Amino acid sequence: MPVAPQFLTTQLSELAEQIARAPMHVKQQQLSHLETFLFELEEDRLYPYDFVVYRISGFRLEGSTHINLLGSALINDVVAAIAVISRSMDIEAGETLTLSEVAEACGVSQRTINRLRHEGLPFIWVTEQDSKRRLGCKKQQLIEFRKARKDRIKHASTFSRLSEIEKKRMVQFALAYQDQGKTINEVANEIKKDGGRGLETIRTILKKNDDVSEVLPLKEPLTRQDARDIEKAIHQGVTWDRLAGRYKRTKNAMRGALARLRRDRLKRLSIQVVELPAFAMNDAREVLLSPDIVRNCLPPITEINIFEIEESATALSMQDETAIVAAMYVLRKSARDSIGDLQYTPTEAELDAIETDLRWAWLLQQSLMLTALPVALSVATQHAGRTLTELPPSKLQFYVDAAMALTEEICSTIDPQSNQTIAKITSLTVDRSFSNIDAEKTQSRATARLKPTAQLHSFYKQSQWSVLLPKMTVHDAESISPLHGEVFKQKFGWCGHPKRTIELPVLLGTSHNAIARALRVLH
Repeated sequence: MPVAPQFLTTQLSELAEQIARAPMHVKQQQLSHLETFLFELEEDRLYPYDFVVYRISGFRLEGSTHINLLGSALINDVVAAIAVISRSMDIEAGETLTLSEVAEACGVSQRTINRLRHEGLPFIWVTEQDSKRRLGCKKQQLIEFRKARKDRIKHASTFSRLSEIEKKRMVQFALAYQDQGKTINEVANEIKKDGGRGLETIRTILKKNDDVSEVLPLKEPLTRQDARDIEKAIHQGVTWDRLAGRYKRTKNAMRGALARLRRDRLKRLSIQVVELPAFAMNDAREVLLSPDIVRNCLPPITEINIFEIEESATALSMQDETAIVAAMYVLRKSARDSIGDLQYTPTEAELDAIETDLRWAWLLQQSLMLTALPVALSVATQHAGRTLTELPPSKLQFYVDAAMALTEEICSTIDPQSNQTIAKITSLTVDRSFSNIDAEKTQSRATARLKPTAQLHSFYKQSQWSVLLPKMTVHDAESISPLHGEVFKQKFGWCGHPKRTIELPVLLGTSHNAIARALRVLH
């Protein structure tokens, strides 16, 4: 069983982390408040965030955050917070019930108990006398949960385990497919249609039976490396039919493996979001993405000469800067929320929507970085004591790399509610950072050397979004065909903001299949 259910709101996740770092007496008090508050929550009610903080900590937030949290999400997150906070404490096990004891008391499986945690069944981390840690449930809290969820537990307990007779019938049914070329997965799907049992349950029973395993083939699932190889082959123009013969899989099975590979890449991204009051509006996304500066963002910059960046040419007005930051965060929030909702094998449309939002958010951040970088380099010059082009190559590289990294960090985490401009925050942050670095002093007299005229960099190297950014250039795409060039520019942001695949047929006046064929080799 996991340490805690996954948080559904960032507010409760951050609050739980704060409490977990508090002194022990504060943890004990606020853990008790959480346990009491949990059984007062109603699923369908909205709770102001400042009220939630007050009920848990006893403190009132200054000003109103204008954020309401749904009761059902709060129930899940309060249970998660209880587990996270108790994990940072040393609570004696005492008479707390074990997982198996709770499952027996409710007449359900341990897996069902894990599902019930999301619905308000709290567990705390406790320590046994032998110093082993486990999850424990207080008897009184189990009583309260069973009283509040009486119908839910009764419904869950009615699902009985398969009897030996039912298992035997499934095996006999499967054996009847001998020599018909069907796999265990295909036979399990046939049994599922009439049996009313879960597909995974049936598959497990058939795979464990030696007789079935001998007469029905069971293909090993495609590995991540298989998926990466298939993805690479598709980009190189290999057809699905050829790959189906190579891997002995259907096209849908291979597409599913690629979808899971893309899902895993998205889940590994750390998507930072600053919650803004505007997000509470029903049409927040439409409003925040409507300004021209947002929709007509700059195309991806694959290479930039930092010596040629002019601060006056890249500066943004306060209004445009605020619009870009707000749009960047609403796109990230939309992507992050959608990633959390992804199923085991997501659809192409779901993945494309998330990836497009993240590409768009990156292009907006890129505009902020173009504003911040000249300021960062100017501060670096002051600390270097001379023009960067007069520095030895190693020192030049140090200052440029540090300025680039700081710029990316500042522009990806800026809070628009701080009332500070990108230029001012960058100046202060970079100055403080270089002041804390004990760098060697540059020689007072420069030795004779060629003065560099170019220092080429790619913003891609500074970004975790590089897995989503095109490695091809517009010229590469156009060299394939005019259609490939147009699809590439619309898809990746050379014609305004990046577009979703579903938008391209109408924009380019061609069929969906033609777009799909073009995208196969564009990356």
